[in-house]
Amino acid sequence: MAFIDADEFLILRDSTVADLPTLLSEYDDQDTIGGLAINWIVFGSSGLLKRPPSGTSTLSNYWKCAPEQHSENQHIKSIVRPLRVANTTTDPHHFKYIPPYKAHNTGREIVPGPKSKFVAVERLVNHHYAVKSREDFDKKMARGSGMGNLKTMAYLEYVDNYTTADCYQAVDMGLDMSQWAVY
Repeated sequence: MAFIDADEFLILRDSTVADLPTLLSEYDDQDTIGGLAINWIVFGSSGLLKRPPSGTSTLSNYWKCAPEQHSENQHIKSIVRPLRVANTTTDPHHFKYIPPYKAHNTGREIVPGPKSKFVAVERLVNHHYAVKSREDFDKKMARGSGMGNLKTMAYLEYVDNYTTADCYQAVDMGLDMSQWAVY
C-alpha cells in the first residue's frame, strides 16, 4: 500500500523492470522488509504564475526540480506491507514496523525515519510537485495544508530558490497522460 499525496507521482526509473508490481516483487525475497522508503524529488513552480490550461498534466507542465542530492530530497514516502506495520507515526512519511521488519530504500539500505541518509532515486522516485504555479499555490494555501501547516508565499519562493535543475524525465509521460483525458 503506497502512502503518497495528490501532488505526488511515483515514477519508475529502472528500465529493466516492466512496472511497479514487478519492481516491488524484487523485494519479496528479503524477510525483513516491511516497506519501501521512496525518496522524493521536489518540483517548484518552473516560473509559472498562472495555472496551466485544463487538460494538461502536472508532469508535463513542471520541469524545474531540486538537484537529486539536495537535502530536501532526503524526505521519503512509504510503500508498506500492511501486515508488517505496527502503527503509524506522527506524519505520513514513515511507519513503525513489527520487529524484525524495517523500511528499506530501493538500494536495500535501512531507512529508520522520515528522511533517508542518502537520496536513492535510481529505480523509483516520488515526484513531489510541492507548489505548482503561483495561482495554484494561492488556492492550495486558501484550502489549508493537510498537515495543518500554514505556508506563505515565502515558502513558494524558498522552494523556487532551490529547484534549479532541469528535470524532464516525466514530461513525456505527462504528455501521454494528457491525451487520456476527455474534456
